[in-house]
Amino acid sequence: MTWLLTNWKLVAILSTVAASFVAGWHIRAISDAAAFEVVLSNQRQADIAECSKDKHITEEASHDYEDKIAALNDRLASLRLHPTHCVVPTSGTSGRRNATTAQPEHGGQDGVTDTALYDFAAEAETYRLRLKACQQFVLDTWREKRQ
Repeated sequence: MTWLLTNWKLVAILSTVAASFVAGWHIRAISDAAAFEVVLSNQRQADIAECSKDKHITEEASHDYEDKIAALNDRLASLRLHPTHCVVPTSGTSGRRNATTAQPEHGGQDGVTDTALYDFAAEAETYRLRLKACQQFVLDTWREKRQ
């Protein structure tokens, strides 16, 4: 205690230096936090812009796919307006099963109905369109990400 009383000037100087150091450190921390907030704000804006671009690409791909499926359904509906005919399979040869005696799930006594074939073709075309739409979506997304 006597040392403090005899060296009070040194204690005052060290206290002032320490307080200045702490104040400077605090001001720098506030400055760094403000700079970090700016960086976060800029990143947030960039993320929002990127999300908006991705959403636009997704919507375009979805609408294109929906349009193609609607066109396919319209073509299928127009085909169904015509009278239904049967597609007669060729009869089997010796040692083979005679196809005309079988009762297919989607056919009648004379063979497979054209409606069943149209449905099968439409389902296959739907899968093809879905695959093409997915491929185009991936290409569009990667093209956008490269820019």
